[in-house]
Amino acid sequence: MLTLLRDNTRNATRLLQELEAYLKHHPGTFLMSSSYEPFPGLLPFPENANRVYHNYVPHYETPWGLARAAQLPVGGYRELSYAGLHILEPEPGVEVPAPQVPTLATAVINPVTSLGTVYAAARTSAEAFTGAEPCIWQGQVDPGQSEHRQLQAVTTELARLGLPYYPATLFHEDVAYPWRRHHRLINPPTVSNHEVSLPLVGYVVDQKSQEIIYLSVVGHKTATRSIWGSLSTKHRRVLTVANLRATSTHTYATFTTVLDPDTGLQRLQLVDRRVFATEAAEGAYLVIPQAADVDLEAALAARLSAVLPIAVRPHWDLLKAGKDLALIRDCLVGGDVRLAYALTADPGWLELIHNQVTAGALTL
Repeated sequence: MLTLLRDNTRNATRLLQELEAYLKHHPGTFLMSSSYEPFPGLLPFPENANRVYHNYVPHYETPWGLARAAQLPVGGYRELSYAGLHILEPEPGVEVPAPQVPTLATAVINPVTSLGTVYAAARTSAEAFTGAEPCIWQGQVDPGQSEHRQLQAVTTELARLGLPYYPATLFHEDVAYPWRRHHRLINPPTVSNHEVSLPLVGYVVDQKSQEIIYLSVVGHKTATRSIWGSLSTKHRRVLTVANLRATSTHTYATFTTVLDPDTGLQRLQLVDRRVFATEAAEGAYLVIPQAADVDLEAALAARLSAVLPIAVRPHWDLLKAGKDLALIRDCLVGGDVRLAYALTADPGWLELIHNQVTAGALTL
């Protein structure tokens, strides 16, 4: 799910229309964007450019020639006149890339992972935005900044890379953390091994045993490896998960996804083997992700079949009765996990099933 935070489509459309009109009426003119507010599709103005005077007019030295501030009439180019553009006077024989009118685009930012993505489509509503549009750019954006600053940061990065796309709308991915306020994260939950601290994407903690059953974090390779090392050791390290002290089980299956190969940003997921083992004599866990569309009864039956010496039927409803008899207990969850249960390997399960079958509540 996405939430629209900022919509500059109207002003951006007018700005690009004015740029297109100016380039049409001034062929051969090379426009440059300012260093403090780069414009996608235009040459970026060099930072700390040397200022000189030419014909009593201040110019700036660039690798392509001298550039002067563009004096655009406010009447005809109201939006463009405030863009801080410069006009380049190229040196003879120097090839200069022609200015381009960028295409409107959409920026999406995940406030937990700080990962920003730009799509080549102008969308003003979450319903119209499918995410199937071509991905133009991915990188990190500070989610603690204002919406204007976030959109400006993405625009600056596109201009720096020479990508002719102008993000006009900003969406945030919805996250299921209780710390969320006004589409931002206040004191976002983290996991820490007292060496590094990383933002949590999701977690499951068994409150009775204080064990970490599932953990999903995002960070650079060195930091995620540090968390992985703490959880994989047989010494059962104690970590801080969302302000809760929890221990490692060191019996995890590990999954790593590279999010940004240039910066080394990756997502690390660790799942205790009792979540998916087909035989779990000491107990098992049922973990349901937020995005999963599953039959809860069938999923519970599959995990109970790993615990009990009998096959539990998918249509048996044992959740409420199991909770009433303390055979099932809730786990502490957050982020991309909707719910999680700890299933005990207790003989009381067989008595419960026998009584319900005898009473006709469960059918074979």
